[in-house]
Amino acid sequence: MASLCRRPAKSTSATFGAAGLGSHRSPSGSAAMQSSTGLHNPRLNLQATYSYIGTRPADPQNNFDLKAYGKLDLRAGIQGRNLELYAWADNLLDEGYDLFAYQYTPSVRVGVPGRGRTLGVGFNWFF
Repeated sequence: MASLCRRPAKSTSATFGAAGLGSHRSPSGSAAMQSSTGLHNPRLNLQATYSYIGTRPADPQNNFDLKAYGKLDLRAGIQGRNLELYAWADNLLDEGYDLFAYQYTPSVRVGVPGRGRTLGVGFNWFF
């Protein structure tokens, strides 16, 4: 499965100084690709997702843009009749990216970074 989105967003709000500029936190484009496969009895579930988010304005006044980034997520699980055991990796390539930011003063920008590489294991019990 794959999706691609190109959104030329322009602001029509009454935000002072922002008329006609890019919309707040709307990326210039985004894409996601997902592939999954499986074997039966016990069922093996494999899933890989790559997401790309283009540059986007960081704050409502469009003072600066956040950088584009790509993110790779993986999940593998084995499922029996009532139980699935799985392992997952989020942001496997440990890509640094910002969730949002704003201009605090003319020389200071404040923001929140996205989560780095995260690994986990889990289970689902079906009843």
